[in-house]
Order: sequence, then structure tokens, then C-alpha cells
Amino acid sequence: MGGIGIVKNAYWAGDKGIVGIGYDLINMEIFPSPYEACWLVGQFVYLNAITPQKINNYWYTFHHWTHCLPSGELWDDYYGPSWSILVPAEFDYHRYTAYFTGGPYSVSLEFPNSGQFTVGDSTEIFWYSPMATSKGVDSTAVIDAYLDRHCGRTGYPEKILSNIPVKFWGSWWKVTGPASDSCKIKLVSHDCVENTASDTSDYWFTIVVPNISGDANSDGKIDLADAIYLSRYILQGGPAPNPLWKGDVNGDCKILLSDAILLARYVFYGSPAPWCNGSCWSCV
Repeated sequence: MGGIGIVKNAYWAGDKGIVGIGYDLINMEIFPSPYEACWLVGQFVYLNAITPQKINNYWYTFHHWTHCLPSGELWDDYYGPSWSILVPAEFDYHRYTAYFTGGPYSVSLEFPNSGQFTVGDSTEIFWYSPMATSKGVDSTAVIDAYLDRHCGRTGYPEKILSNIPVKFWGSWWKVTGPASDSCKIKLVSHDCVENTASDTSDYWFTIVVPNISGDANSDGKIDLADAIYLSRYILQGGPAPNPLWKGDVNGDCKILLSDAILLARYVFYGSPAPWCNGSCWSCV
């Protein structure tokens, strides 16, 4: 990809030392500068990198300056877009380079790409992006992650990570219900301007819900929704808890309205927790 990082005020009158001013797009090509100038020893020179700037329909932001000696050795660097330089004695051909990040970058989802995950567990989502290079990381680039648990029919409505810096390479995700055997994750990376990149899981993965007594609707947690679900099963013939023992809140080997009431009391008042009676249920 081509483009330039424009450097202004790179000239200075003088007859001692020739200086090259360059620009670079991190992790991309280096572009030779059209600017060469003579600077006077003992004078101040002001370099100013324009940031952000749009080149070939992509946005770039300034990252840092470098100052290399005639031998190519790095002498110093500077992380502000405007750099004031006092021209030293014994000044020969030196090179100042402004580095920019941004433009067309990519991100790839490394994990998860398949497998099975249990509601309530924590797993790490890993990604790779060439924006993290030996020259630095675009600190403005962040990752959002979205979950689809419906075979791609509903898009990616659930946001599970938000504004995680790309340079972290990963982040923990606490798996939530409901269960599904057809889940995918989509990563979307974006920076402070308009640049974006995305990637999705290569294969479907599965989310399973552990069997917990009182979790009547099998979403991996116990809340008022379970009491309502259980009441509808008992009073209106709604869907049954699966497995059935999750609706036996008081362990009396029966599923009655009293179980739904006890479940609501547990949710609101912390009364005795639901439990499974192994003498009449398999409890697995």
C-alpha cells in the first residue's frame, strides 16, 4: 500500500550538514523523503508531522520520530509530532523519520475457533494483528468482540468484549448462557479515526450449561426468571426443566408450586439454596 506521511517545515537555511527527512508506515513500506536540506550548526530546527491524515482513503496517525546517524545507528527518538532540534556540531548526513500507524490493517481470531465451553467458566479470546510490531503498537486501536449463538441467523447481537487494546493480544471472557451448539465470535478492530478490520471464528463451537438445581430454564444462573419458568410449567403446562430434577427446589422428590415459591424466596431473600435429592434423582 502506498502513501506518505507529510512532514512540514523540514527546511533550514545553512551550509553545514545535509539532513534527510523521511516518513514510514509502521509494518509497511518505507518511503524515501523528497526533503533534503542544509542546517546551520547551533540553530533550532522544527519538525512537524501532520496527524491524523488521510492517504488513499485510509487514515494514519503519528507514532514517533527517529534520528539516525550517518552510519544508520539510532541516536534518539521522540514521541511527539512536533520536534524541536538543536543542530549539533560535527553534523554530517543525518536522517529523521516520522513513523505513522493506521491504514489498511488486519486482525485474525486465533481462539476460540472450535470446541466446547461451559457457562460460568472463563476463557481467553486471543487475536493477532500486525499492528503490533517491533517499532511500536498503535495505541488507538481497540478490539470489540461479538457472539452469535444461532448459526449466523441473527448476526452478532451480543457484545462480549469492548474497547480492549489490540496490543494486549487477548482478553478474558466469562461464558454466559443460554446453551448453543452453533456459536461463533466476531472480532472488530477500530482506531480513533475510520479504520476497521474484522475476523470471525473458522468453525462453530458449543456452549453448554452445567446442571444446577433451581436453574429451571437452563441459562446457567438462578434468578427470578427460573421461578417464573417453573411456575409456568406447574400451572400452565409450559416447558419442563431439563433435566427435571432442577425444578425440585426443596428436595422432596416432587415438583410443585411450593418449589417455585421457595425458588423466588431464595432469589429475593437468600433462603436455603436449591438442592438435588440423590435418593430420587440422578442429579447429573
